[in-house]
Amino acid sequence: MPDKFLLQRLADGDRRAFETLVNDHKDRVYNVCFGYVRDHMEAEDLAQEVFIEVVRSVKSFRKDAKISTWLYRIAVNKSLDRLRYLSRGKRAAEHETPSAFLADQSDSPQELLEAEERKRVLWTALRKLPDNQHTALVLASLEGLSYLEISAVMELTVGAVESLIFRAKKNLKVLLQDHYSSIM
Repeated sequence: MPDKFLLQRLADGDRRAFETLVNDHKDRVYNVCFGYVRDHMEAEDLAQEVFIEVVRSVKSFRKDAKISTWLYRIAVNKSLDRLRYLSRGKRAAEHETPSAFLADQSDSPQELLEAEERKRVLWTALRKLPDNQHTALVLASLEGLSYLEISAVMELTVGAVESLIFRAKKNLKVLLQDHYSSIM
């Protein structure tokens, strides 16, 4: 179903249009949220909040944009808001990490522990990146979006996205080098 038709039906309160939207986009919205909060329950809650926000604001949606871009933007903003809330000390939680960056391919308990430690170090370093660098890197690396798609989500030029990802990788490398040089 074309985006404009789906949005019009959604704006008219059509329940099936909402179900179609959720079914078509729930996994990607969840993955974006999970890429930030790294907790399944938090990501599920955020994904629900994203779709609630869509219903609330569907009438103000720019008809020239893609639904997926709009959903990513809402998911990123909701996720960043939640991280800010959590970082103020309102709630602490151990977070799982997706295997997109580091997959466990070992059998021994020692190797599993070392892999978990590498993941923890990576996510700690990712959290230290500025929000815009973190967002660009998550959308590119975890979600596989193109620079053009990321530029639409973040409302930046493609060149600005390229620069953010370059700086994010450079900063991540420094953070990881600092960590590993301090323990050796």
